[in-house]
Amino acid sequence: PYILHPLGQLFVDANGNLFGTTLNGGPESDGSLESGTAYELVNTSGGYASTPTILFYFGSEFDGISPRAGFIADADGNLFSTTFAGGPSEDGTVYEMVKTASGYAPIELATFANPNDGAGPAAGVFLDAQGNLFGTASYGGPYGSTNGDGAVFEVPKTAGGYSGTSTLLAYLDGTSGALPMSSLIADAEGNLIGTAVFGGTDNKGTVYEVARTASGYAGTATALINFDGTNGSYPYSTLIADASGNLFGTTAGGGAGNGGTVFKIAKTPTGYASTPKILVSFHGYVGLGPEAGLIADAHGNLFGTTAGGGPADYGTVFEVTGSGFVLPTELSSFEADLEISTSQPYGYAFGAEFTTSASQAAIDPITQVVTLKIANYTLTIPAGSFKPAGSAYVYHGTINGVAIDAILSPLGQNRFEFGAVGSPENLSATTNPVTVTLSIGADSGTAQVNANRLPHLPLRF
Repeated sequence: PYILHPLGQLFVDANGNLFGTTLNGGPESDGSLESGTAYELVNTSGGYASTPTILFYFGSEFDGISPRAGFIADADGNLFSTTFAGGPSEDGTVYEMVKTASGYAPIELATFANPNDGAGPAAGVFLDAQGNLFGTASYGGPYGSTNGDGAVFEVPKTAGGYSGTSTLLAYLDGTSGALPMSSLIADAEGNLIGTAVFGGTDNKGTVYEVARTASGYAGTATALINFDGTNGSYPYSTLIADASGNLFGTTAGGGAGNGGTVFKIAKTPTGYASTPKILVSFHGYVGLGPEAGLIADAHGNLFGTTAGGGPADYGTVFEVTGSGFVLPTELSSFEADLEISTSQPYGYAFGAEFTTSASQAAIDPITQVVTLKIANYTLTIPAGSFKPAGSAYVYHGTINGVAIDAILSPLGQNRFEFGAVGSPENLSATTNPVTVTLSIGADSGTAQVNANRLPHLPLRF
């Protein structure tokens, strides 16, 4: 067996194991099967294993072929991604690697049976709080697989699992962009935002939005930014957002040096700025052609790579300081506890107390997203979900099949208490200590806790 050409980014699980895909490779050393692989690099006590463990071969154990994207995971550790080709119509697939007691089992979740609904997903998928999957198809859309400019799709999660085909949410029409090669992100209002390599007023790419509406999503994408060369051109990468909702990304060309850019799109009270702020214009020595996305460290510095340039012209790893990337504000004196039921009906109860400083923005769960992470489990309560109840704020509802009761109460002197109970949700396999993180808007607190395990569902309020 052999593997080669890893294109997608790595995913790291709670134990530090790394998961990825390769575009080519297969079980036959003569190259007779080279439709791609999924692999794991195991984190051991002495570091990482020197050779990857093959989880499965595409085209042999799975119908999809040519995976270009990396993985994301749900709260149960199941992995999700796409293949660029394969499936019944050879236009690509969305698949899941189901976590089992002995490893992972691949299953096909959806195919692109009709090119009018999109074809050729090159990027990975985005998972919302309800477990629905969202992604982009590089080609297809209403104009067909050959001439279409790309599409945004959804694979809805139902009580019985995922639907067998992708659902067209919106299409790109050239004006809004063409050839989307990046994954989507969602802003605080639930709008889906991505980049397209071409299209727009100068055919040099766009940042586009699929607006969230009262009934779902707008049927067409809208260009937020039109790249014209001077402000960058040809964006391939997935955007990142800071705690204030500002967007950051790269373009592979354009800018003052015509070697690509790092840019920022400011969040405004009414949406987003119509022109990007250029943070970096690349030239030969520091790099050329940044096609990959950015990451931010704990100080707000941005890091990325270029495909070319540098002293040897083989590419560079770069850092951008002073970018204005806004970090979440840490909640002080953050104390948390966790209870997990070990038998049916499974569930959890989380509680935390914390203090905000006078310099922090006021906590307002009515207008802010509230996110709770317990190991690999993530609960996201959308903005507008909490309701006032006296001096407290409460939420009662169902998210991703889990009944949630949550409350935020002031304790005085900038001190608050938060509690959440969820069921059914099986966290019984979570090992101590458990990393828990509570985020309210741009404010966040993290702690390591030893979960108290109970035979029955705990009730805290």
